[in-house]
Formats: sequence, structure tokens, C-alpha cells
Amino acid sequence: MSVAPEAAIAYQNLSHRLPLVKPFLFDLADNVIAAAPDARWNVLVGDDVSGRLPAYFIRKVLGHAGFELPMHFVAGSKKLHEHLPERTYHERFARIAAQVGERTLRPLIITESVGTRMTLDFLEEKLAHFSTNVESACLVAKDPQLSATYSGGFGLEASQAVFYT
Repeated sequence: MSVAPEAAIAYQNLSHRLPLVKPFLFDLADNVIAAAPDARWNVLVGDDVSGRLPAYFIRKVLGHAGFELPMHFVAGSKKLHEHLPERTYHERFARIAAQVGERTLRPLIITESVGTRMTLDFLEEKLAHFSTNVESACLVAKDPQLSATYSGGFGLEASQAVFYT
């Protein structure tokens, strides 16, 4: 079975660029694991637009450290949520709360990168009805002041490395 040239190039790009992202993954994991004993998270919420891989990674890392948490994905993209009715997110978080089995969610939102903080702000706003304590984790943030609660790296160079990988 032969591999399409585009797939081979994409794989070469990934294998070349992944070492640039690895330190951010492990720094984020270190930060989240250090906080886990004192954190009271009862659910992981992965940003379904760019946070799937970091969310799976963090869930796996937390599991190995003895913190098993359910994980759900919710799209936080501004482009998407502009076209969905308000009740869509309310219903989604209500279903998550029911599945978690608690009225109050204590989520850790996980996303890939933070540039303007619009995605995190949006998800935090939608979770406000269900939670009084929302924390967030991002692989990288362009600006430390706009960052998540836990981050793996900061700066334009870090953001570009993650984006292009």
C-alpha cells in the first residue's frame, strides 16, 4: 500500500515539528499535575475546535497520576457559536452536569492555544450557570496576561510552533 505524497509530506512536517511542541506539552502536564491534588475538578471540558489532542493528553496524564475524570468536548469557536442558539450551549452543559452527576460543575477547560482569550471567555460565560469555579489549561498562550489558569508556554514563537505543528 502506497502513501499519498501529501500524507508523506504532512508526516515529515509533523515528525520535524513535534519536538518543538513537546516541551510545552510536558510543562503543561507538570503544571496541571502539580495543581491536581488541591483542585476540585469534576470534569474535563475539551475545546472541540483545537483542544482535542491536548485534552486527551492531559486526561491520560491525570489518569496516570490517579485522577480519573470524565471528559466532554464543547466547541468554543467564535465562528461556530455565532450561528448557534443560546440554548444549544445551555442544554449541552446541562447534559454534562447530569452525566457527571453533580449540579455544580468544577471544570478544567482544555484548549490548544490562547491568542485573544475569546474561546475561553465564551466557554467560561456559558459555564457560569453551572459552575462557580472554572479553571482552564492551554498548551500555549501568545500573552501571559491573556493566558489560561495553567499553560505550557508563552509567546508568539511558541504559538506559531503549536499552530504549524
